[in-house]
Parts: sequence; structure tokens; C-alpha cells
Amino acid sequence: APADMLPPESLPRGRLTEEIRDAARVLGRELSSVADAISRAHRSQAAYGQTLDKAASSIDAAGDGETLKTIVGGLSTATRRVQRENETLEKKLDASTKEVARLREHLEQVRRDAMTDALTNLANRKAFDEHLAAACQQVEADGEPMVLAVLDVDHFKRFNDTWGHQTGDQVLRYVASVIGRYGQLPRIAARYGGEEFAIIFPRESSKQVEVALEAIRKEIASRSLRRRSTNDELGAVTISAGFAVRRPGETGATLLERADAALYASKRTGRNRVTSAESLDIAA
Repeated sequence: APADMLPPESLPRGRLTEEIRDAARVLGRELSSVADAISRAHRSQAAYGQTLDKAASSIDAAGDGETLKTIVGGLSTATRRVQRENETLEKKLDASTKEVARLREHLEQVRRDAMTDALTNLANRKAFDEHLAAACQQVEADGEPMVLAVLDVDHFKRFNDTWGHQTGDQVLRYVASVIGRYGQLPRIAARYGGEEFAIIFPRESSKQVEVALEAIRKEIASRSLRRRSTNDELGAVTISAGFAVRRPGETGATLLERADAALYASKRTGRNRVTSAESLDIAA
């Protein structure tokens, strides 16, 4: 049976804000509790120091065994009190350390959810924009090549209009599964928006990228899909792709524009093909 898919492409802003607020409340409570435990331990240590000072003075003045016994008893009681406070502090610190570690993992999961497309499990638009900017800075600093590709499902509107959005989602998940396998780290695959995807290829040549995109295109087109709910034949799905090699000093926005131009060239010339921005430059 077809799965009901959620339409948002990332964790809703309201929910993300609430998650952060909850984490802040937990963290504040833990820090306050630890501060109280430390304060109690400090007071016990200070009182213990005063007890030792008094005991030292009393021992100097003591002249009989009973007085010494009383002094030693007081020291023993004070020592046990300090030990209890220290044990309490150690346990509280251990518990708080575990709670903070759990909280950190929870916030990391929230961050991952906020950067992941809910339908395809690829990086979402926000994550893509951040990765693209960071990759451009890194390869610029290292003097390394980088290629950006954009891919689009051909005639996707027809799938939605004919079979409905759930079947359209099925098509997107299938296409994303193939793109995701070819877009594993250090490559970065993302659902850029709607039926459009993108892959960042850091430190790879134009030829390597073209080979990868052709493999993606052929694999997607090789399978005839069926509608899950009715088993109706959907036919083959095809994609068009365009890519651009980053120029020295080029921003992510300009690189994306050139890759988009190559994608639309693939659309104009028959779809189900891969076009490089460099080939457009040569043709011009």
C-alpha cells in the first residue's frame, strides 16, 4: 500500500524552536542542580575547615582523655558529613554529564531533521545552500576543482495530474534513491525543490561527473514503475541533467545559474540527457 507522505521539506520552524526551548529548559535545570550541589559541597568544606581549626586549638589546650575523645568524635562526624556531600556531588555530576550527553545527541538529531527532506531523506534546500557555499570556499582555498549538477524529473506534472500526488511522491522517492546512492559522501545529494535535485561533486573532474550522471540517467530510465495501490503500469521515468565546472572565484549562486542553464538545454533538446555548461559556452 502506498505510504502517506508528509509534504514539508524540513522540520517545521515552530517545532524546531520548541525543541530548542525544551533543551534549554532541561540544560538550565541540570546546571542549576549542579550549582546547588557544588554550593553545598563548598559550604561543607568550609565548615570542615573551621572544625579542623577549632579541633587543633582544642587539642593544644586539652589536658585529659575525655576532651580528646570529644574532639576526635567531632572530627569524625564532620569528616563523614563532607564525605556524604562529596559523594552526592559526584553522583549528581555523573547524572548531569549523562543528561547533557543525551541532550546533545537529541539536539544533533533535531539539527539533522531540520536539514533533511522529509519525503526523500536527501539534504533539503537549506542544507544544500549551506553545503554549496562551504564547498565553494573550501575548493577555492585548496585550489581544487568542483562540479555542480542539477537534475529534473521529465514530465513530472503529468505523473501528478494522471495518477495523483501520492504516486508522484512514489516517483520522487525512486529517483531520489538512485541519486542518493551516487551522491554519497564526499559528494552531497539534495532535493533542491519540487522534482528538482542537485549533486555537489567536490574535487572531481568534468569527465568523472558526466560518467556518474549518465549512470544515474540510465539506471532511472531502465526501470518501469508500477503504482503501488493498484499495480497500474506507470511506464519509465526519465530525468534531464545539467552540470557546470566551477570557475576560480565563482560563487555558488553563479555556479547554480550555469548548471541550471545546462539543465534547461537538456530539456529543450529532447530530455533524458546530460548537458554541460561548458558545451553551451563552446556552442555560443
